[in-house]
Order: sequence, then C-alpha cells, then structure tokens
Amino acid sequence: MESCRSEPLKFDCNKKIDINPKEYWEEIMQLTFLNDKSEYLSLTRLSYEEEVYIEYNDQIYFLYSNVNNIRFRLDNSILTIEVDNPTRGNLPNTFTINIVQPFDNLEYLLNLFFQK
Repeated sequence: MESCRSEPLKFDCNKKIDINPKEYWEEIMQLTFLNDKSEYLSLTRLSYEEEVYIEYNDQIYFLYSNVNNIRFRLDNSILTIEVDNPTRGNLPNTFTINIVQPFDNLEYLLNLFFQK
C-alpha cells in the first residue's frame, strides 16, 4: 500500500507527551505527542498484537503497520519514525517529531512500545 502523502509528517511536540498509565501496559500502550495548537500524534499498540496504530489529529488520518515494519530513531530532541509496508491508512510513512521539552525515559518507552 502506498501512502497518500509522500512528504514526512513533521510535528512539533511543544506541550507534553501523554502516556497511558503503566498498570494498563500489559493490555495496551499509548503514547500521544501534543502541541499548543491542540493537535496530537498518537501511537497505540495492544500488547498481544503485532499491529501499531498511528493517528494524527482525527481518526480519519491514520496508519496501521506491523511492528516489524517500523523503525525509530531518537537523536537528541528529534524522534523519527519510519514505516515500511503499512497495511492501511492515509498518512505518510515517515514521521519527524520535534520534542521541545526534555523527556528522560522516552527511549526506554519507545523500546518497550516497538518491542518485537
């Protein structure tokens, strides 16, 4: 499947990163990047499935992919997520998230989230 947009989606996370409570991680894990314009980029994964769901601002902007087809790179305050062979959706295959405020254990959380 080819994404409708070929340009990477660039998102400034200048408000906060919201993470669902740890007691639910055995069932579902969700990371949501928020900005001061009330926009969001959300990553969701059920712990017993290999599929990752990415949503941008509304349920009509989404991307599904197998976790094995997703790579991430955290370089200082820039998080890049690249998706090969998404199963369905209309978002681009690359996301660049500029994280304005420091977040100490983000790499640890991303490793848990994208664990194969």
